[in-house]
Formats: sequence, C-alpha cells, structure tokens
Amino acid sequence: MTAFPYLPTEAARLAGTAGIRRLHWYTVFGGTRPAEELAMAWALDTTDTTDTTELVRAADEHVRRHGSWYGQEFRLWNATDDGPPTLTLRAEDSYELSGFLAATAAQHVLAGRVKPGVHYAADALDPESTATALAADPVAELELN
Repeated sequence: MTAFPYLPTEAARLAGTAGIRRLHWYTVFGGTRPAEELAMAWALDTTDTTDTTELVRAADEHVRRHGSWYGQEFRLWNATDDGPPTLTLRAEDSYELSGFLAATAAQHVLAGRVKPGVHYAADALDPESTATALAADPVAELELN
C-alpha cells in the first residue's frame, strides 16, 4: 500500500468551519506505481503538456492487479482514550459515488430545495438525508464502528 497525502479544498474548508484544528487526508493505493505516476505528472506539470499515457497505464495495471475498489475512512478524535469512532465508506468505483451525489443534487434542485447558483454540496444538501440515501443505495456500503 502507498499513502499519498492529498487535502481537497472542500475538506479543508469544512474542517475550518467545524473548528477542526488538524486534518489529515490521504489517497491510498494498493501498490506504488499509480502514486509514483501521479507525483511525476504533478512535478512535470506545464501548460503545454497533457500526455497522461503513463498515468493511465499505471491505473489500468493497478485495476488489473488489485481490482476496482474505492474507500474512505473517517475518524474524529475527541481527546478520549477510547479512540475515535470510525465511519467507513466503500464502493467499487469513486465515479459511482460522484454520480450518486450529482443525482441527489439534481433531485434537490428539481424539488426546489436548492437555491439557484453554484454551491458546495455540504452547504446545499442535508447531510443526514444524503447519508441515509447513500446507505440505502447499492452503490456504496457505509459502516460505523
């Protein structure tokens, strides 16, 4: 396994809003090649180069060797010795989760529950009903320990 540090803008924004002082976020791969190719692609980034051949090749190789899977694990420490509760999200493909979220957002827009304009999902969608709908959808598996 290879852990690659990555902090999405929305995660950092939500942590700040929630008063969370420290946030760690990693992308984890079942091997080293995808992480190496991502690092190389970012290191060599120029406006006139868009050759992603090696990155795509590494991703294809990764799926052939390890299968298609996607997961997220969330832990929130509250300074107790018991350790944090863990919320685990699993799916076969992260794009299915993106599709679920896009469909959920579209349903909210069509029902008039979202004001016109551009919004962060966390600001526009109700987290509890969205999590409940995701837990009921076969696209994902949610587990709280």
